[in-house]
Amino acid sequence: MMKRFFTNWFGDKKEVEADTTVRVLCLDGGGIRGLIPAVALDQLEKRVGKSCGEIFHLIAGTSTGGLIALGLTKPNPFSAADMADFYRSHGPDIFKRSMVHAARSLGGYLDDLYQTDSFEALLRDKLGNNWLSGNLPETLVTAYDIERRQPRYFSSWKARGDKMDFGTEEDACDFLLPDLARAITAAPSYFRPALIQDRCGATHPLIDGGVFANNPSIAALMEARILFPKAENILLVSLGTGTLERPIEYKTTLKYGKLDWVEPVMSIMASALDQAIDRQLSLDLGEEDYFRFQTHLLSFDNDTPGPSDDFDNVTPENIDRLERRAYEMLDWESDRMEALVERLKSNPRCDKDILI
Repeated sequence: MMKRFFTNWFGDKKEVEADTTVRVLCLDGGGIRGLIPAVALDQLEKRVGKSCGEIFHLIAGTSTGGLIALGLTKPNPFSAADMADFYRSHGPDIFKRSMVHAARSLGGYLDDLYQTDSFEALLRDKLGNNWLSGNLPETLVTAYDIERRQPRYFSSWKARGDKMDFGTEEDACDFLLPDLARAITAAPSYFRPALIQDRCGATHPLIDGGVFANNPSIAALMEARILFPKAENILLVSLGTGTLERPIEYKTTLKYGKLDWVEPVMSIMASALDQAIDRQLSLDLGEEDYFRFQTHLLSFDNDTPGPSDDFDNVTPENIDRLERRAYEMLDWESDRMEALVERLKSNPRCDKDILI
């Protein structure tokens, strides 16, 4: 704890301890499975009695997790309950395609699976004419630049001109939230790449950051250490969207060609990286400062089928199963959740200025 002095009503200075822990929330990618972390965050907000924007200093996300992050930190932010309702109500609007497009694309082999018109209209309606520079608490989302062939990290602080890379203008780091949300969720084969403009007018061809960081926790941890240099401790809360349990049978893969391997390879990369990052953070931060909430997608106890691990299964039945599994996860992790809630309530979030 950092020692600080405060003046009381009588003019006497009193030494008190100020909490210098930076709080970081990280949200995985996973398409419609983003309903799982949204439900978990809704329960966290209700139990702590504050919004995520009041609880955390930094909220990071990839793909659907990035969409949640933008919603929780935008001007006039959404609550976690709003974000959960977003998935329940608008899943079919996100993953929408006509019969004609389905036939032309041959199930995604000749074209992207989904058209983006309804999704883009939904993003404009929900995120408005807001720029990333206006987001608070701090926001970090990921994408991949397909022409420059490099990972991209979009942050609210650089959009405001803080902690800039040498030779970079702040307006070159600032983007309209609907455009940015479209880019960070442009999952290959599901949606076409996004071409968006920064505030300077330069264009950026981007796809979903899940191709390199489906779990953005390592990136968020590194950025937090740079952004909050006076922090003596980091509390990191990481929420998954369900592990990919569907086995890839060896005999089946013997017949695979390039097209057959596209979807399995993406799921393998995402799952393997998630597990590797979880182990690294467990060793780095320890169980007192690292809280990872993840669940499986297997059948329920009564042999009812579990949620689908498909990014785009927006049937009412699957939406219900995702929500049911989210509450089961909270029940399984009740001790860890209780410890986290107690930690958050007993030491309220400190002023960002103390950490900077």
